[in-house]
Amino acid sequence: MTGAEAGAVATEVPVAAAEAFPWPPPPDRSILDALFETWRRSVFEPGRFFTTLPPRAGLGPPLLYYLLIGIASAGLDLFWRFTLLLPLGAGETMGLRALGIAPEGLWPVVEFLLSPLFLLVVLAFVTLTGHALLALLGGAHHGLNATARVFAFAYGPQLFAIVPLLGNLVGAVWMVVIAIIGLARAHRTDGWRAALAVLLPIGIVFFFLLIAFVFLGLLMGVRAATESW
Repeated sequence: MTGAEAGAVATEVPVAAAEAFPWPPPPDRSILDALFETWRRSVFEPGRFFTTLPPRAGLGPPLLYYLLIGIASAGLDLFWRFTLLLPLGAGETMGLRALGIAPEGLWPVVEFLLSPLFLLVVLAFVTLTGHALLALLGGAHHGLNATARVFAFAYGPQLFAIVPLLGNLVGAVWMVVIAIIGLARAHRTDGWRAALAVLLPIGIVFFFLLIAFVFLGLLMGVRAATESW
């Protein structure tokens, strides 16, 4: 072990010993209190929070936290969409029309009801791709379970959706930052390895979204030309 590594371990042990991990709630703490403390520490003190993350623990509690935050965020989006009459994004509107679904009306409600499924799919994707990349970069010092728990606990900034429009953008950026910090601390690896493991899947997603956007535009153009004949 190098001097730097020994120093890092030495600084991590007192933090972990002095500060118990808040989730799942200990017997002497209420669920709401533990939920708020978990959210506060993961969002505003991610370095200390993920340093105390147990390297081996069950996935159930983090998954419950992730779904609670995700469904609450989806509920906030639904509220602001109806309150401020916010339109759907251009890509989402094009996709729905290409599938023959009217983007107006009850679609936002259907989207909210399906949010738990969407959340699970997203978590599975970022966990598998992020952990695979981290392993390729030589930074995955713990198992897939640790990576999944990091991404689950990194979802807290999505509650910034309580502020319409700007909140989602700020929350998404800060969520990426927290995920990078979380992977670096949980796997005891370099920050650049964690950053690549988080940012590369995001780049892949945006690439395929761009392809889908172009494809849907062409599909709508073909349908419009066909209907005009």
